[in-house]
Amino acid sequence: MAPLSSVLLKKGARYQGEITLSVIESIALNKTVLEEFMKETKNSFADVQCTGTGRTRIVTGTWTKPDETFTLPARVRNIKELKAIPSLG
Repeated sequence: MAPLSSVLLKKGARYQGEITLSVIESIALNKTVLEEFMKETKNSFADVQCTGTGRTRIVTGTWTKPDETFTLPARVRNIKELKAIPSLG
C-alpha cells in the first residue's frame, strides 16, 4: 500500500487530484468513486466532480474547511491547486 501524504489545503481553494483504483474497482461508475472519495475525506470538499475511466480518475473540488494540513487517502495522488480564472467583467 502506498504511504499516506499530507498537503496544506486552503479554505475556498479548488484542487485537483488523481485517484488510483484497483483492477476490480476500475469498473465502478464515477458517481460511485466520488461517493467513496467524499466518505474518505469526511465531506470536506464542495462542488466535487469525478471524471475519467479505468484505473485512474480525476477528482476536482473546493476545500470548505479552514486552512489545514490534511492527510489524504493513500489512493489520492498528484494534488494541485487550480488557479482561479479572472473574470472578464
